[in-house]
Amino acid sequence: MKKYTVLRILGILLLCVGIPFVAIGLFDFFSALSNMSGYPERFWMAMIGLPMSGIGLSLLLLSSTRMQNLRRMQEQMLRMAMSHSVCPNCNQPLQPGSKFCPNCGTKIEP
Repeated sequence: MKKYTVLRILGILLLCVGIPFVAIGLFDFFSALSNMSGYPERFWMAMIGLPMSGIGLSLLLLSSTRMQNLRRMQEQMLRMAMSHSVCPNCNQPLQPGSKFCPNCGTKIEP
C-alpha cells in the first residue's frame, strides 16, 4: 500500500505543476495571437505541462484504482477467514472446530 501512496502523492504533485504550466503557456499563446505581437515566448510551458498533467492524472487514477482493489481483496480474505470452512471432499459447510465432515465423514485437517 505504501507504493500506491507514493504514486498518489507523485500524481498530485505532477498535476499541481503541470496545470499552471498549461495555463501560462496557453494564455501566452492566445494573448500573442490576439495582439499580433509576434511569437509567444512561454508556449513551451504548455508543451511541457500537458504531458506532465496527463502523467499525473494517470498516476492518480492508477493508484486510486489499485488501492480500491487491494482493500476489496483484503475484505474478501477477511470474510473468508471469518466464515465457516467447507469439506475438501464434498464442499459441504463445516461447523467451527469440526474434526469430521457430517455429510461424508472425511477427516478434516486442522
